[in-house]
Amino acid sequence: MVPAITCVLLMESLVILTAMAIVREKEHGTMEQLIVTPIRPFELIIGKAIPFIGLGYVNVAIVILVGTFWFQVAIAGACSCCSR
Repeated sequence: MVPAITCVLLMESLVILTAMAIVREKEHGTMEQLIVTPIRPFELIIGKAIPFIGLGYVNVAIVILVGTFWFQVAIAGACSCCSR
């Protein structure tokens, strides 16, 4: 359940909030100002996504800490080269 909760929190907080930030720019009419700036479209999207990426790292850290210390779920993993 802990990994599933991590995925759901990331999906809700990152994807939806990033999309809402871009739509909010469109609704307020500032998207046209952003479009005429000398940046490429992917730079605009990256600029809008960076704060939410940081928020995602904070969410993952909190979920892993709560899962590890409160629910005592061991987070274990191995790379393919070590699992032999």
